[in-house]
Amino acid sequence: MLAKLPAAAKSPNNQWRPPPGPYRVYMSMPCDDGHKLDFWRSLLDLQAAALRGATPHHFRLKATPGDSLVPRARNNHMWDFYFNTADDWFCSTDSDLDFRAVDWFQMFDAPDPIMAGKYAIKQAEMRWCINTIPGHEMDPKTMKQNVAAAGTGILAVHRHVIGTMIAAAAKWKAWPVRYIADGTEEEQFDLFHNGVVHDPNWFPHSPRYLSEDWGFCYMARKLGFAVVLNHRFIALHEGSAKYPLQARRLSREEEMAGVIQQPDGSVSPIA
Repeated sequence: MLAKLPAAAKSPNNQWRPPPGPYRVYMSMPCDDGHKLDFWRSLLDLQAAALRGATPHHFRLKATPGDSLVPRARNNHMWDFYFNTADDWFCSTDSDLDFRAVDWFQMFDAPDPIMAGKYAIKQAEMRWCINTIPGHEMDPKTMKQNVAAAGTGILAVHRHVIGTMIAAAAKWKAWPVRYIADGTEEEQFDLFHNGVVHDPNWFPHSPRYLSEDWGFCYMARKLGFAVVLNHRFIALHEGSAKYPLQARRLSREEEMAGVIQQPDGSVSPIA
């Protein structure tokens, strides 16, 4: 958590809400660390569930194999989404996550302009890949929480938000948003900015180095959009281990019975 970090800037964008679905979803999958086996299983489960009619939404899957610069991959996919499709949602999921299809589907039941899911940082101590805002707690009814920034590993952004960010490029002072891409020489936009930003009125210490997820959330929130964390969406983060440490998926039998089978043979109720 960062002390004194403000909520989203006041703007008409505070009140904007996505129109009702069904939606067309562009699923961006940068692959800097290679695909993990459980990621493929998750992706195949999502595909199979969608084909069974488990969701009214249409998912388009887009991978970028071999691009080691993740901010560039995300910006390239965002440009492709906005200028080459009519899809409603730009969604990002990383190839080292183990997720459930149903968690992606339920994100769109009552959507916010920017939505994120939870996954743990790859470290021994338990820590979610989010930055909270003082005074903004989870709503126990909706399981949602306004946050300062969330990881791009599980992120859903409506087309309207991206259009607003692109339209603001000419007046944006924190970094040059518009640039000309190498090779194609096409106009592109650095929304997933990875670099230094100086804003002492916004950050408790400044200048501040921002990763691309922080850069995106910072720009969106300065334009008045809230970043909403959905606590129902929890993915496992895979490195040499799965994080959180000691975590595992419950079996169908455990979910139905409402208990957890412990290694010593005892059972514990699901909290």
